Amino acid sequence: MPTIRPARWTDHAQLAPIVDAFAELHHRMDPAFRPRWLGFTEAIFQTWLDEPTDLHLVAEHDEAIAGYAWAGRGFGNIGNYLFMRRNLDVYVLAVAEQHRRKGIGRALLDGVEAAARDFDAEIVQLSMVPSNDRARAFYVARGYRVTSETLTKTLRSVQRLE
Repeated sequence: MPTIRPARWTDHAQLAPIVDAFAELHHRMDPAFRPRWLGFTEAIFQTWLDEPTDLHLVAEHDEAIAGYAWAGRGFGNIGNYLFMRRNLDVYVLAVAEQHRRKGIGRALLDGVEAAARDFDAEIVQLSMVPSNDRARAFYVARGYRVTSETLTKTLRSVQRLE
């Protein structure tokens, strides 16, 4: 069974391949996701960790980091809801390939949901690439349902530099 704990700055080296694989998977499924991925650098991770309202969890399994979840508190109109709601938005939920199907994703999502309850959130929400059938099956089995679709149109490409 995995151990879930808050992420630390010193976790970066073990998290980098997990987050990079997550981004690469999303880019393959949706090339507009990120036209050019610079990699999960220490600078990027530091900016994520510096956000005081965000939640960063890691899953440890067999003495290694096997997964990562990043979520942020939100208040606002989401999906097809018309009224302000307190929510927790899941930005990243990633499990290393060699650790999949061992309960890592389930444990991370349980940790996110526990934090949402502590935050007194009404809902936990996330978005996913529509063609990611494996992720969809995972979330549906955990009680999530599609409540809206997000349509995007790229108006211009932004060059991101570190």
